[in-house]
Amino acid sequence: MRPRTQQLIAATTILCLVEASAEVVTVDAADGERLIVTTWQANIELIPTSGTDLTVDYSCQAPQPPADRDGLRSVASQRVPLLSRNDEKIMLKADEAVGACRMRISAPAFLHPEIRVNFDGSVEGDGWASPFNAWVAAGDVTLTKQSGPVSVTAMSGAAIVEFVGDTLSADSAVSAANGPVVVWLTGSPDMTVRAQARWGDIRTDLPVEFVSSQDGNDAWSVAELGQGGAVLTLRNLNDDVEVRQGAMPEDFDR
Repeated sequence: MRPRTQQLIAATTILCLVEASAEVVTVDAADGERLIVTTWQANIELIPTSGTDLTVDYSCQAPQPPADRDGLRSVASQRVPLLSRNDEKIMLKADEAVGACRMRISAPAFLHPEIRVNFDGSVEGDGWASPFNAWVAAGDVTLTKQSGPVSVTAMSGAAIVEFVGDTLSADSAVSAANGPVVVWLTGSPDMTVRAQARWGDIRTDLPVEFVSSQDGNDAWSVAELGQGGAVLTLRNLNDDVEVRQGAMPEDFDR
């Protein structure tokens, strides 16, 4: 079946058919508009583009209800992802009834992604300069060639971010609870790194000294890179924090 394509010019709501593999939305968006994606179970890839089209390619598979002892099962209408736009937000929602999804989202680079996976899945982003927020309950978050600030949390999985450029425009945070935190720093960035690993180790190959700092009951290891600047907070509960210099290898295996 050929994918269906729809255009959205005004603030309208679109229901996506499961059989359709693509939705195209034309947005007249301003810098700073938010892209909010909320899912239950999804592997999500986000790619920044230079245009104004937001493209969502996806496939979803909902769980099949079991048959009863007479061999009969309930038949319900298939729920599908819901894409909408209002005010300064573009929203894509896929709740538990939609099932497990794979999504590839190509979006204007000026949008600010805010991604949440409430059950399990993963988030991948590559080459974003705008602020990027991601929260995953069970699964990895991997951001490469990221030049904008981030707020990343992987509750049960790895939180991996590769920063590019020599400055961090705003404070950022990368955290995990049951998986490693790995940050790659390219160039010679001016920033302050603040790291904590409660039941793990802090490991680095940076040619700087980390000093101990106390913040209430929390102990931190702090290092100033270059002239200092925005604060990069790295936190892990049950695993290690790694701060590495250089670009992340393409074959990097956490």
